[in-house]
Amino acid sequence: MDKEFNGYEKLSESKIRQLLKRNTKRKIIVFDEVTSTNTLAKELLKSEEDGALLLAESQTAGRGRMGRSFFSPDGCGIYMSIGLKPKISAEKSVLITVAAAVAVSRALDLLFNADTEIKWVNDIYYKGKKVCGILTEAVFENDSGKILNAVLGIGINVSMPKGGFPDDIKDKAGAISLADDVSRNRIAAEVVNQFDILYNDLEKAEFLVEYRKKSCLIGKKVVVMPIHNEQYYATVKDIDEKAQLVVETKDGKVLALSGGEVSVVPQM
Repeated sequence: MDKEFNGYEKLSESKIRQLLKRNTKRKIIVFDEVTSTNTLAKELLKSEEDGALLLAESQTAGRGRMGRSFFSPDGCGIYMSIGLKPKISAEKSVLITVAAAVAVSRALDLLFNADTEIKWVNDIYYKGKKVCGILTEAVFENDSGKILNAVLGIGINVSMPKGGFPDDIKDKAGAISLADDVSRNRIAAEVVNQFDILYNDLEKAEFLVEYRKKSCLIGKKVVVMPIHNEQYYATVKDIDEKAQLVVETKDGKVLALSGGEVSVVPQM
């Protein structure tokens, strides 16, 4: 293991660049503190080439899906955004998030000899705790429906923050490393390396096979929480070719979910 990370190692543009395997000339910007890497990336990376990378030591207003905040303390996580200009339609934009989830899972498994799982659609879990959240924000062309540009945000809890996680998330959040034994620069670079491989053939979506295998939901009883309707119980049957979660309700109705949230029902 790389012993460079000791809780105070700074993220480094030069070190990350040295570890990249593709597009090594991409723009990389590292900040000490930002409100949100996604917010800043939308402006800073708008005119950059595909794959520009922005990272921060901490975020004061990190955010996730559904308007939630993302706890981003200094020096113990990776908070980064990748500026993208994918040539895909709006209906396939979810593939960016799916590819990123597989990339993060691969990277963490490789570097930590871990066995991470993916919770549809955008979270990475390790030993029952959430260690990573992903948020993709895209701008679409009105006429064609194609994506003009997108910002892929990835937040990884590398080590436990001093004092632990806040009360509202301490039962759900975890860190990938209990010991400070892997460089955050190495983790960031490996995530980008794995994502670059998948992004190169994004539309083929061959990574959906791996995404399904990594799912921690298939076969589980869940509570489905639609955005605009009442929640209901269902059993997760599969993840389809459009990355929709296929569930079967109590009355036998099979539905394909493209949005909303699900939560596993604890076994009594």
